[in-house]
Amino acid sequence: FDLTGITLPTSIGGSLYLSGCDLTGITLPTSIGGSLYLTGFDLTGITLPTSIGGSLYLHKSPWYVTITSEQMTIGCKTFAHQKWAEFSDSEISAMEQRALAFWKENKPELMSLCAHMAQ
Repeated sequence: FDLTGITLPTSIGGSLYLSGCDLTGITLPTSIGGSLYLTGFDLTGITLPTSIGGSLYLHKSPWYVTITSEQMTIGCKTFAHQKWAEFSDSEISAMEQRALAFWKENKPELMSLCAHMAQ
């Protein structure tokens, strides 16, 4: 969906579903009481809300990623943020054959999102 010309409110009490939307030029609310669904596009240049009360949902091919204030789930693997940060390459590699390449490519961004959600 093209959201060109749409002004979102600065605060949303519930969840916000923007999966698959073109967010070019869109300013996201600063506060979302529920979850934020942002699957289907690159987050480069997007400023996330300061406060997200629920979960952040993303799609990083080939897996869906869910981040809460305490945990991150990638595919079917759920661990605390700190545990994800501490995994060795061999531990990540043992999870699934594509996992290490995915982790090396996405770890900095995902850990940054974890830190943002933990605020």
